[in-house]
Amino acid sequence: MPKLKPETQAARRAHILDCAERCFARAGFHRTTMAHICAEAGISAGALYVYFDSKEALIEGLCERDRAAFSERFQALAAAPDTLAALAALGRHYFVEEPPHKQRLSVEIGVEATRNPRVGEIFRGVDGYCGQSFRALFERLAAEGRIAPTVDIETLSKVFMVIGDGMFWRRAVDPGFDAQALLPAIVDVIGHLLDPHKSCPVPAPPPEPAEEIA
Repeated sequence: MPKLKPETQAARRAHILDCAERCFARAGFHRTTMAHICAEAGISAGALYVYFDSKEALIEGLCERDRAAFSERFQALAAAPDTLAALAALGRHYFVEEPPHKQRLSVEIGVEATRNPRVGEIFRGVDGYCGQSFRALFERLAAEGRIAPTVDIETLSKVFMVIGDGMFWRRAVDPGFDAQALLPAIVDVIGHLLDPHKSCPVPAPPPEPAEEIA
């Protein structure tokens, strides 16, 4: 059998991951079988096992693909002159533009991470990478004087991650959730966390009365 070109292998691998993503989001990790993924992808079991030997390997492939996409988007965010606007654009991508099944899959992987050691290791690796990316960004912005948070950077990063987790969860479980309508308020909250003086300007004190001339 002739060896496939690297670009053909990459395309087949991506196709399998796309199909596994839909299957896991639709039926969950445990109800989905390798046979289901084969049927979704239109390939044989032998062809699937060339690329992925287990459902955990598929989860690892999906998480690594998402981590790489996040890294690319984060580089643009880190280089943006307007951090808050760039954060809003990043939130719009993940909470509004991405299809809802991506959020359902994230929740599914997170739950599975609590009972499957290998999935837990994969999940925590990607989650830790995202958290560290934001910590490094906030540390640099603070050092440059571009943000002035009232909490330490570690706490700021954790609060930021909790907000993101909440938006992911709400979009995954609530079909009527309107992330687009909520996003401006979320951006306001984040702006206040980054620099309360800029996001909520303190009114200037009234001018002192002029001294009377005797």
